[in-house]
Amino acid sequence: MIPRICFIEIGSNAIRHYIARLYKNSFKIEERNRFPVRLGASVFNTGSISKELEHELTCIFLKIYFKNTQLGIKTTYSIATSAMRESDNKKRIIDSIYKLSKIKIHPISGETEARLVHLSSEANALSMTKNSLLIDMGGGSTEFTLCKNDQILGMKSFPFGTLRYLKHKKRKDLEKSVKKNIQEIKFYLETSFSDFPIQQVYGIGGNYRRIAKLNNYLLKNPRSQRVKRKHISKIYKKLQGLSYYDRIKHLGLRKDRADVLIPATYFINLFLKSIDIKEVILPDMNLSDGALHLIVTHQNFRFKKTMDENLKNYS
Repeated sequence: MIPRICFIEIGSNAIRHYIARLYKNSFKIEERNRFPVRLGASVFNTGSISKELEHELTCIFLKIYFKNTQLGIKTTYSIATSAMRESDNKKRIIDSIYKLSKIKIHPISGETEARLVHLSSEANALSMTKNSLLIDMGGGSTEFTLCKNDQILGMKSFPFGTLRYLKHKKRKDLEKSVKKNIQEIKFYLETSFSDFPIQQVYGIGGNYRRIAKLNNYLLKNPRSQRVKRKHISKIYKKLQGLSYYDRIKHLGLRKDRADVLIPATYFINLFLKSIDIKEVILPDMNLSDGALHLIVTHQNFRFKKTMDENLKNYS
């Protein structure tokens, strides 16, 4: 077993960097860093990663290479989600970064994202005896995973996310777009899982963790991973009533959270209403937990293979 590795997740809104200690069937994150590099802002508007963002991405990987060298870390695994996988110039950028840093970037499919979210629930020991739906809303895509008794019954990735919603400058346009997407989801659920009534919903990722914090800080409700739909509605209205800078100033939001939190909040509130669920569970977990869980529990995991390939013979 490799005692320590570096893991990198290149999302559409940020890059997450972890140094983790691996044990038999478990891991411990010793250090985590977040770089607010918004690849999706370029890709979802132009189809490719800009030269400026490529430069920024390259510098981050070189910084990680230096740190790995200082710490004696010899194994690094990197995955990339929707922005990178949709970028027209991804192959050249991946090859360039590998040549400079010796770190190979593996873009993953939407289906793999959904499976890793489910694996993160295993890593965090979530008990899903009820009919459960996991929702991971990222900057460029949103993954839905249906589970019962910790088994996946179905999963689907939809090509919409918080960064894509930012193109709507008017509130009515944002809400119209979200409503349209929710109809697509409901059609999928009703046609594929009509005999599977959803009993509980989990919201995964940074935006939903922030909603749980705002439920306490903004509405003065007790700290809890369970947030009622009526309180999410109140949070959305309060966020709408503040300017971008006021959300940073008065709520302590990061600059790359202060804008995307609005569509994320509106989406989860409206979706819960559409399926008549009164609250959402917002655990402190993310996709990277699932990837690290796969690495330590998959006996035949190969670091030189893509995540999609590694998942093919994993059960």
